[in-house]
Amino acid sequence: MTNAAECSATRSTNGPRSRGRLRPSGVLAAGVILLVSSGIVLISPLLGHVTLLDRSDQRAVAFGWPFAWLHQDQRAVDPPFPTTTGFYSPLENPTSLSWVMLLLDVAVVVAALAAVLALLVSGLRRIRR
Repeated sequence: MTNAAECSATRSTNGPRSRGRLRPSGVLAAGVILLVSSGIVLISPLLGHVTLLDRSDQRAVAFGWPFAWLHQDQRAVDPPFPTTTGFYSPLENPTSLSWVMLLLDVAVVVAALAAVLALLVSGLRRIRR
């Protein structure tokens, strides 16, 4: 048989609003935000375009959003200048990756999406009241 103090302690720590515990919905939201942010950052070089003013700009064409984390040498291509270019095949054009900038990009997009989600949740809670 348990006493009343143990029952109240059990109820307060196992309740839906207990502090210090990760709720499954919070973990799921964090995972979705990380997955969506990573997708946005990894797709950004494929959708972005860069304007090149002369041949020297082709040495290190930078891609990535919000920071450039993917660099490609496009000197094998000979377009008329100025020109707009996109990401070409890495098999034909030497490509380098900056892991630090990639992780920074993901962190920035995660923070932005988390802030938007927090504002939406806060707004929905105010509407419900």
